[in-house]
Amino acid sequence: MRALSPSLRKAAVGFALAGALWRTSASADLARTPALDDAHAAELWARADSARYARRSASSLRAVERLLASFPAEPRYLSLEAEDLERLQRPLDAARSWELFMKSAPFPTDACPRLGRDYEAAGLPEAALDAHRRCLSLDTTQVDLMIYLARALRRAGRYEEATSLYARAARRAPKDLDATLGPILIDIRRGQTRRAEAALAPLEARAPRNCDVLLVRGRLSLKENRPARARDALEQAARLCPGYPEVLRDLLRAQTVLNDAEGARRTQADLSARPGARTE
Repeated sequence: MRALSPSLRKAAVGFALAGALWRTSASADLARTPALDDAHAAELWARADSARYARRSASSLRAVERLLASFPAEPRYLSLEAEDLERLQRPLDAARSWELFMKSAPFPTDACPRLGRDYEAAGLPEAALDAHRRCLSLDTTQVDLMIYLARALRRAGRYEEATSLYARAARRAPKDLDATLGPILIDIRRGQTRRAEAALAPLEARAPRNCDVLLVRGRLSLKENRPARARDALEQAARLCPGYPEVLRDLLRAQTVLNDAEGARRTQADLSARPGARTE
């Protein structure tokens, strides 16, 4: 996770979307519970903290929801609820919690980029793009937020906007690999493989074991119809960064082209077992 610097500005766009994502009926029952006294609230907080430490996200979530029933706008509880929901593979509900967090938190950028990433995980690319755009509007100097918005624009096929934003990020952080790799991915998508090759070569020399560099090498090799080279790069990336869906998906493509049935079965099983794994 890239570290983000806080900045304050009320997010106004997109909350209508969050308004449709209200609590489940169980949470509605909790909302009728009388307000907690300080001692009971402290007990529930300790219970949630202990459950989270033990990786029992469902138990933690129950305690946090009880706290939110009495303190529905408390940013600390909303952020913990969102984190628990993410661990439970409920990204749309997590996004709803982050939206509410952004309404009440003193530093709403603390929800970024997770809000957009949760929408992505929920299969809502337009909502994700809007979320990343709102996040950047809260802190227009933050390179991390530029990168996440540029990625969303690239995935939406809005290449000119994405390229401009990647360039802006690169000016602020010349050594940031993401800012350099993004335009290469756009070149690959557009079939400009020679330019992509020329831009990628120095990055491979600089960071030969970087998972994103290996991913881009694999993607470029697939575009160049060199599946064996793609498989080599992507297998190395999969070993270095287990649970990287883009790597696994591209590796599966290379294995399929090469008629590597056994490898494809292993990769498909690995991909299916990691629904909440990271994305580039």
